[in-house]
Amino acid sequence: MQRRVFMSKAENTLDDVLDQKSSYDSDGVSQSDSLKTDVKQPAMDRLVTLNPALKYLGFSLLMAYHYVMWFNPCSFFRTDLLTANITTSWLFNLAGTVLVIIGVALFLGRKKHLSDKPWMIGITALCLILITAALLYGAPLILNSVVIYILSFLAGGFEGLMWILWGETLTQARAKFSVVHIGVVFGATVLVSMLIALIVPADLMPIFILILITLSAFFLYRQKTSLTISYPVLLPRDTVKPAFTSVMAVCSVGCVTGIACYYLVAIVPWEQFVSGEYIFVVGVVSGALLILLVSGLSILLKAKASMFKLFPYFLVFAIVGLSIFLSSSLLEPLSFVVGLSVSSLLEVSLIMYFGTLMQRGFFAPALAVALSVASVRIGIALGNCLGLFYEMNSDLAQVAVDPTTLIFICVLAFVLVSIVRCESRFVALTTEPVAPSEIDTICNQIIAEFKLSEREGEILKFIARGNTVNSIASKLVISPHTVNTHIRHIYDKVGIHKRGELLEYINMKKEEKIS
Repeated sequence: MQRRVFMSKAENTLDDVLDQKSSYDSDGVSQSDSLKTDVKQPAMDRLVTLNPALKYLGFSLLMAYHYVMWFNPCSFFRTDLLTANITTSWLFNLAGTVLVIIGVALFLGRKKHLSDKPWMIGITALCLILITAALLYGAPLILNSVVIYILSFLAGGFEGLMWILWGETLTQARAKFSVVHIGVVFGATVLVSMLIALIVPADLMPIFILILITLSAFFLYRQKTSLTISYPVLLPRDTVKPAFTSVMAVCSVGCVTGIACYYLVAIVPWEQFVSGEYIFVVGVVSGALLILLVSGLSILLKAKASMFKLFPYFLVFAIVGLSIFLSSSLLEPLSFVVGLSVSSLLEVSLIMYFGTLMQRGFFAPALAVALSVASVRIGIALGNCLGLFYEMNSDLAQVAVDPTTLIFICVLAFVLVSIVRCESRFVALTTEPVAPSEIDTICNQIIAEFKLSEREGEILKFIARGNTVNSIASKLVISPHTVNTHIRHIYDKVGIHKRGELLEYINMKKEEKIS
């Protein structure tokens, strides 16, 4: 369709608050809360208990619903998906999701939850099903009227409500928004759904789409009504405030990358491809496969890295896609697939990043979901609109497309360098802090293991407590230059390159101690 924070004094307070939280089991449920669960669980609930990753199935079906509906050529009943009106309808759908999800999040604030009333799930799902059915089956009759735009906007709005309901439910369920957990389920669900859509008869495609959203609602209701534990305690506003700048930076990265990717998707002439409109299916499937690849590598390597550490790679892929587009017209299909794949990766990555922040009490679930979903979809909409503008102004496009593409490459390169330099700031937000009582023990282990000097050991402990270079220099009465020299020696001996990696290593030693 044309379609790692250097820990400041304020953040030391954050760690103190987090250290007061109860301990959690392997999937994030506190030990006290797990005692409250009913031993006599239904079969589905027992299955989820045995395999926590399955709790993300219904959530992933919601995303699959969106992709199958708007990226499969046969979704709309006897109507071409890639007509101008359907493309515009998709933009109205994105607008509905963004506006509703932001509005509801602001209305709910920090104390209210949309899913506190289980009947909200039924009402929301029913409205979404009915509106989707009317949109898909009624397309031949309303294609040239404003009704199709209204229905698309409403479908996007109720989809946004489903996003919030799922965000709240997964937060209450102490879900881990990790690559290993959500990545596998999300990737597999989207992949299987798109492949099934290829073999479903065109006249039955709307039914398949309705089944996806019905199953998502069913899993949502079952999961929500089986919960007996409370939401994670929100951190005080003053504690969260220092992290807000970093969070907004993440949102900006998501938005800018979304703009670049969908500008690429919109500007590439898909009509000239051998696969035609099915190139959109190829793009979504490629994105799902990439998510599965990343998840598989995480499982294989037993990596527990922050999701944000993958963001630079996504930017690199986006830059590669734009560069391919500039290099040769013969490679335009590849650049198209890269753009669509990266946008899919980015969307699920932001969901994982903000999901982790939800669990750590930084944001209410609704606001976290709104930030993750809205930032990417705003970018997608803006990028698509820019591509459409050039498409409608062919004379301007002939002279402006290549310079615009080059500008996007430069912007993404600048963003890439910026987030790599500040990686520790972002990673620290989603890395579970080590309790003060454990710091000396763990640091002493590292000092002995890597034969750090007495001064290096002192500085290591200060770093583990979140002190900055200037703070360490002040406390030890030495120059910041000397501190940096000792830090470089620590990095060389431990075999790492950044403060964030050191903090992650300390956290890993904590987990090894627990296990």
